[in-house]
Amino acid sequence: MKNNKITLLLIIITLLFLRCVVIAKISKDRDIWFADITHLSELQDRDFKTLANYSFKKLNNFDIKKITFSKAIQTDKKPRIVFLSVSDGQAKANVYKGAGLGLLNATNLAISSYLKAKKINYIPKWLRLDIVSEVVDSKGKNINFDKTLFGFATDRQASEAFLSPEMIANRLITEKSKKALYFFYTKSYFADGKKVFELYRNHQRLKDLNNQKLLYAAVAAGEYFKRTVDENGKFVYLYLPIKDEIGSSYNILRHAGSIWSILQLYGVTKDKELLNIAKRGINYLKRQAKQCKNSTSKPLCIIERDAFKLGGNGLAAVAIAEYQKITGDETYNNLLLSLGDGMLERLEKNGNFRSHKERYSTGQVLDFRSSYYPGEAILALLKIYELKNKDKKWIDAAIRAAHYRINHDPHYSIEKRDHWFLYALSDLYRYEKNNLYLTHAFKIADYILQNQLKDQKYPDQNGAYFKTSVTSTATKSEAVCAAYKLAKDFGYTDNQSRYKKSLIKSIIYQLQFQARPELTMYFNNPNFALGGFYKDIGKYNIRNDYVQHNLSSIVCAMDL
Repeated sequence: MKNNKITLLLIIITLLFLRCVVIAKISKDRDIWFADITHLSELQDRDFKTLANYSFKKLNNFDIKKITFSKAIQTDKKPRIVFLSVSDGQAKANVYKGAGLGLLNATNLAISSYLKAKKINYIPKWLRLDIVSEVVDSKGKNINFDKTLFGFATDRQASEAFLSPEMIANRLITEKSKKALYFFYTKSYFADGKKVFELYRNHQRLKDLNNQKLLYAAVAAGEYFKRTVDENGKFVYLYLPIKDEIGSSYNILRHAGSIWSILQLYGVTKDKELLNIAKRGINYLKRQAKQCKNSTSKPLCIIERDAFKLGGNGLAAVAIAEYQKITGDETYNNLLLSLGDGMLERLEKNGNFRSHKERYSTGQVLDFRSSYYPGEAILALLKIYELKNKDKKWIDAAIRAAHYRINHDPHYSIEKRDHWFLYALSDLYRYEKNNLYLTHAFKIADYILQNQLKDQKYPDQNGAYFKTSVTSTATKSEAVCAAYKLAKDFGYTDNQSRYKKSLIKSIIYQLQFQARPELTMYFNNPNFALGGFYKDIGKYNIRNDYVQHNLSSIVCAMDL
């Protein structure tokens, strides 16, 4: 009996001891804050990917028996902080923090927080695992805070912490970051049950390029256009994903350019829905066509807000000609020829377009001159010529305009990096083997190549042309790709090789800033922006021409 009492007493003491250990451990876990974090030097990329995959499976109650953790994860007992961001793809992500001794423990604490808060029938579709990897104490320091790279945290007492994408999506930069005591970097990974990949600055880290990646990006851009066109064929011109608002402005040139890029994608995928929205977009253009002022005959001009723009007729004609070429449907042939006549009437004998913009109500020719309208108009004239009638007036006009542009100011279109003119020169050389066109096209492309960014402080800025603007880089990629095809088709192998290498770098740069779940999951409407392209690093507005130029360059690059 005495021995039994002693045994029972020992069991009670042991249980009390274990409870105290657990309580102490929980207390330590809860007390861990950003000042306690050390580097992740013992852990590797595969460890983090395993944890992201494990987290996704745990959240979805999938089988985790086959997941094995490395010795480094199993033995890690250092203070760690992780964030799990979880979205069902329909609503903004919820973020759960786990702080504990050991990375696996911290991750499990974050998973437990999710499971406690989980709503019935909630199915996680997208997950981000962010592991705090480096902490900077900002006290007494002048830190240039970049919300695209850092998260921030207050002191232990206030215990607030926000990831970089939360700062962006919730516009916390001004009101919250002033209170920050710590700025922190994270090792970030995205998982959706099919793939796990590392993130940098809230986007996937891309190191190479292949047709599968290009097709994925192009199709996603096409889906964005499908999502953002109404029954009348009008596109969402400007979308503000952070506010989930649609801008009220519009631009008919970019409407026409968007149709052209959609038709280019259709040429790859043969998706009939793309053809349908292109046709609706052309019908919208048709409704904007009116009889031109300042004309001796009755050509048509595309009018928007009481203004005719040469480029409006040009890009509308490019889009319609492409549709007619692809489908053989001549429904819009009269419209196309009338738009062409509108451009011809403004072309002087020396090849100068006498007006770029006119006030429609009064016929007044405005002083405005565009760097790109002549190139758009020349390309349009060649696209009309390409169709089956091949009336020489179209190509003769294109030749006059091209010679004027080259000879009047030979450096102008080079320094403007005029991708529209390079498109036109590429087409023109195929009809008229004049080395003037070939040489000038290569000069534009070579000037662009000379200004490609490399060895930048931040690795995701390499590959851009001139500056980090994503859309500006996309237009330069279009130019370089047109020159690449010209070099390839006519045996200029050195040019072909240089242009290809440059294009791979620029397209990789562009793809980093396509709207994808790893960032859109933090927006109020995470699905709407998908496939669109942001303006620039840290500038998350999406416009239809941003999508257009990126899509056109991506489709072109599929032939590399």
